[in-house]
Amino acid sequence: MVWEPPAGFVDMLADADTAAHRGGVQVLEVPRVGRVSARRPGPAGAAWLAMSVKPVERRRGQSEDEAKAVEAQQRHEWLARFVREHLADGEYERILAAMLDGDAPADAVYRIGRAVATWGTARPFGAVVSLAFTSALHWRNLRTRIRSHGIADPMRLPSMHAILDEMETFWLESLHTGNVDKDRYEREQLFDKLYEPDPDDADTAASGEGGASPTTPPPGFSQSEINASFKALSGQLGAR
Repeated sequence: MVWEPPAGFVDMLADADTAAHRGGVQVLEVPRVGRVSARRPGPAGAAWLAMSVKPVERRRGQSEDEAKAVEAQQRHEWLARFVREHLADGEYERILAAMLDGDAPADAVYRIGRAVATWGTARPFGAVVSLAFTSALHWRNLRTRIRSHGIADPMRLPSMHAILDEMETFWLESLHTGNVDKDRYEREQLFDKLYEPDPDDADTAASGEGGASPTTPPPGFSQSEINASFKALSGQLGAR
């Protein structure tokens, strides 16, 4: 039996827990929610966003419905943390109160999370989530790569999107074989997965109709599929 290294979710969460809030509070306009006082997404946000789409293993004796309920609850809690950590003091509670009073939509937390996650980037929400998930999955290798650039603490980068930029470059390099046609095909396949346009209608996106669910990585981003795409790069790292 060949033992694989464990995923890096725990490692990235540990690093995220030591990260301080960075950046001042600004006004962010969120569709159907209105203005919220928030911070631009910091590097630690990638960890919480990744956990909001991480599959939860079904425990022995647990029914399928129970497992789905637990997974949905955990994903909601991590998305709520992503939102809460990026809002100004008291803003999260204000949003919850507005939801209870009917002054904000029932999916306001999701809408705010989507708006914060895509704040300052042209990437669609699906690409942001998928790259955050992949960053956490391979965090130890990605962290080592970032440190090789002279950045001792990746959580001190100015933005979450800097983490995702590095992850995308890392991923593209892992696909390189020297075969021009094969490399082009693999690159196009990756970009098709990452950059498929999000549904224009936020209501459709939130309900999961008409496009990929906003709470799971799109097809092609399972842990086994991502691990397969990293075989070449893992070999290079092991040879260093």
